[in-house]
Amino acid sequence: MERELDIDVLYEEFCGSLPAELEPTARALSQRLALAPSPDIPWSEVFKHRVTLHAPALFEGVLPRPKPRHVERAVLAHMLAVIEAFGTDRIEDRQVPDEPRLREVLRCARDARDVALVELGGASARELAAESDARTLDAIATERRLFLRGSGVSFETYRTVSAGKQSVGLPGTIVLARASGWDARSVELARSTLLSLWLGLQFQDDVFDWEDDLARGGAWAVLLADPSPRGEPRGSRSLDDARASIFASNVLSKMLELALEEYRQALDGAEQLAARPLVEWLRGRVEEAAELWEDERESPGRLLRRRKLAPWAREVLA
Repeated sequence: MERELDIDVLYEEFCGSLPAELEPTARALSQRLALAPSPDIPWSEVFKHRVTLHAPALFEGVLPRPKPRHVERAVLAHMLAVIEAFGTDRIEDRQVPDEPRLREVLRCARDARDVALVELGGASARELAAESDARTLDAIATERRLFLRGSGVSFETYRTVSAGKQSVGLPGTIVLARASGWDARSVELARSTLLSLWLGLQFQDDVFDWEDDLARGGAWAVLLADPSPRGEPRGSRSLDDARASIFASNVLSKMLELALEEYRQALDGAEQLAARPLVEWLRGRVEEAAELWEDERESPGRLLRRRKLAPWAREVLA
């Protein structure tokens, strides 16, 4: 059975390990990264999906020889990797100021992640983390180049770059699985299951947030719609033009279909591993993604209309 690990206690452990001058930045990190409106909001309340920061613990009940200390180290490493990746992405995307102390806290998060992974899996775990970092940084840079260029891209490119960005979300679970006695096949199945899960989440988010993403410099939905001529970067188009292109191509429904396919693959892997908490969570995601896909396929733009009407509905129907 999955134990309830307190993410906020683990993060406080990290903050307490830092030099005194970095602690205030670390404790206000969610706000500094524009992920929370107040520094008082703990990390356990920042992300909508619990799996985002707890992923390794979701396999604890089916691992052959899980040790509580190992599970805690894996979750700590995973949590810090995810937070650091969000931070680096937002700095590179210029969503938050690039400040020395912020960079130093993120560097310390990487170091603390590596220490936790080495405790679990030795030097090879550090190498795995370094490889994941390199893939993620390369994917972030590729994404920036594609957004700046503004020309259309294929869905194959979209998935490849997205998978690279999600690489940092894998080492914690992989190292825990190896340390707890899983064979190579089971470890690979856990890796592919998590990757599909992360991709499903990203594809959905890219649909929901495409207008905000476009305002910040680039949106995958815009690049995946019908290609624009050379010399006319798609980012230079007005929001109305982008909407017209996106709705005409019905690209949002195609992105939601991709999300649904990834969730189904993740669910199949979780069922093979008998990871009950993950199976239950993914069943909900599959059902939700299927409904969203069907709605958007039948009526392009329906998700946008629902989003714009949501505040009114909450006010009127409450």
